[in-house]
Amino acid sequence: MSILTDLDDLIVDVREIINETTADFWTDAYIGRQLKKAHQIASTKIKMISMLWTVTLVTGTASTGEAQIVDNREILLPSSFISIDDGGVYYNDDVCKASSIKAIKDTDEDWLERSGTPSRYYLRGDMLGFDNKISAADTIRLYGIKMPDELAANVAP
Repeated sequence: MSILTDLDDLIVDVREIINETTADFWTDAYIGRQLKKAHQIASTKIKMISMLWTVTLVTGTASTGEAQIVDNREILLPSSFISIDDGGVYYNDDVCKASSIKAIKDTDEDWLERSGTPSRYYLRGDMLGFDNKISAADTIRLYGIKMPDELAANVAP
């Protein structure tokens, strides 16, 4: 099995390795999801593909280099994003500490109404959120791990 292959070739290789007793017992979509999941786990553990993502916040539809603000405090992460690495998250060059919605809520009942420079961030699904409302024209810089563009797009490298 070659490392430089596309997802369709990997699925064929997996079917050969597992020697299915019932033809097509597992769907291609299922095998593809499991391969992507395995790649995410491996990439995160060994920090295989680092990314630096810098965006300017906008209130309308985002274009390249921008991220749309959702619910006053969140942005959608890139589809190739896997995890935040040791480089962390910066809001206008200020470091934000990792947190969770629960931890923020437990320490500040009125956090949804707070404005100002965020000091903490949280991950919620495919969203990156902050403890304070965020503003258009501000900048977010994130250091993280991503899946290869080819794997994310299901094309051969």
